Amino acid sequence: MSIFRLGLLICCFFVLAGCTTRPSVTGSVPLKKPTSIAEIGNYTASGKILLVNGSDKQSGYFFWRRSESGYQFVVSTILGIDVFSLKVNENNAVVYVDGKEHNGDDPQLLLQSLTGQTLPLQHISKWLIGRVEGRGVFNLQKFTSGRPERFVFSPNSATTPLPTKVPTKMPINSSWSVHYQQYQSVDGLWLPSQIQISSSLNRIKLRINNWDLF
Repeated sequence: MSIFRLGLLICCFFVLAGCTTRPSVTGSVPLKKPTSIAEIGNYTASGKILLVNGSDKQSGYFFWRRSESGYQFVVSTILGIDVFSLKVNENNAVVYVDGKEHNGDDPQLLLQSLTGQTLPLQHISKWLIGRVEGRGVFNLQKFTSGRPERFVFSPNSATTPLPTKVPTKMPINSSWSVHYQQYQSVDGLWLPSQIQISSSLNRIKLRINNWDLF
């Protein structure tokens, strides 16, 4: 091979290498992270859960996903077996229990009729991130940092009767006491890491180990 051809091949090699290492320019825009609690839209939270319903107790893990179309709530045993899985959108609620699918219009009534658990589902998405909002009366107490510490939620329709198929006489809209026991820093925001939500017969304890804001 002549020196001229050898030099030409070397030049071509470096030209091709430069083309492959040139950074690509894309039109993608990085997702904007929320800078305040009020800006949080979609998120997931997961960790440990304790459900107390009268004398019955059940501990395990939970997963909560909030999106623009609705929310998803899954509770599983310590062995990873789903106790129930709830998916809610604007028009429908679906609960999976024991491998069977159940549909309804009211997720709170549907879940209680299948599991006996009375949970303030329509408010949990905001309570989880420390947003004290919802119809009702609040007796709000705050930490010196200004973050919520505890409040009492009393819905206006607290005496609404339950359908006869629900195996409990506890009003679905009972008052709830919410206590934020601990916070953690997530993407520059202080979010709850330990929460207790309780009513006259029910108690829910949450230890949130993982947050994802998106």
